[in-house]
Amino acid sequence: MAIADEHATFGVTCRRWNIGLADGGTQRLTRILGYRRAIELIITGRVIDAREAERIGLVNEVVPKGTCVQRAIELAENVAGLPSPRCVPIFKRPAAARADRSTTGYASKRSASTGRSSSPKP
Repeated sequence: MAIADEHATFGVTCRRWNIGLADGGTQRLTRILGYRRAIELIITGRVIDAREAERIGLVNEVVPKGTCVQRAIELAENVAGLPSPRCVPIFKRPAAARADRSTTGYASKRSASTGRSSSPKP
């Protein structure tokens, strides 16, 4: 889960200085947002505000300025108060595995210009 203050901004700004994402950001952002939204932010270097980040699914909730930590603690306490908090990893594991699989396949699309597959042959 991700919570953002209403004044927060997000973007892949390293693109503005011709610095590549070397920390796995392209893979993680694609898993969270999907290929098209992620590649738009990565290639353009556009910065988005908290409301747009919520709208596209980058954050779950936008809270008033200065209340982000308080809201995160509140959510953590709610989760911890549910029966058997040790089950959380059991729920997260299959969801995370599914998210990993959702980004595979886009590299194997056929090139519009050549008609050839861009993925390596087995």
